[in-house]
Amino acid sequence: VSRDVVLGWTAGELAKTHNVYLGTSLADVAAASASNPLGVLVSQGQAATTYPPAHRLEYGQTYYWRVDEVNAPPSSAIFKGKVWSFTVEPQGYPLAGGHITATASSVKNADEGPENAIDGSGLSADDLHSVTVADMWRTGSGDTNPWIMFAFDKPFKLHEMLIWNH
Repeated sequence: VSRDVVLGWTAGELAKTHNVYLGTSLADVAAASASNPLGVLVSQGQAATTYPPAHRLEYGQTYYWRVDEVNAPPSSAIFKGKVWSFTVEPQGYPLAGGHITATASSVKNADEGPENAIDGSGLSADDLHSVTVADMWRTGSGDTNPWIMFAFDKPFKLHEMLIWNH
């Protein structure tokens, strides 16, 4: 979800107010109560069925939230809600290599071209890079002023660009 999300729900028929819990600990959100808020009770006794978090949420962070319904007097019974979760959008999205063309001043061997810098070769599922030479771009012997250039198929706003080569 967007980091400036407004949480919303549909109130139960008899609900007069709501207690809203929000945090990064599933255990705390699940266990908290009005008498033991565990640092995650963010709004108590609110009539509205929306809650805008007081602070911007962190990129890529998973949050847990719960809404308890509080009936109108005389019972004022509290009905504990289910715990829900969501993850805030990442700070950036990976750009597929198909949007980028890489060229270089030279290459050492045909299988060590600049395209290795954008095609994911040698990149593991954990974003770790191979140390195998053929998985990287390597400049030609004698190239005293090596360069690599990236061209994009359209304008993009880049958050960061990580390059790995030999």
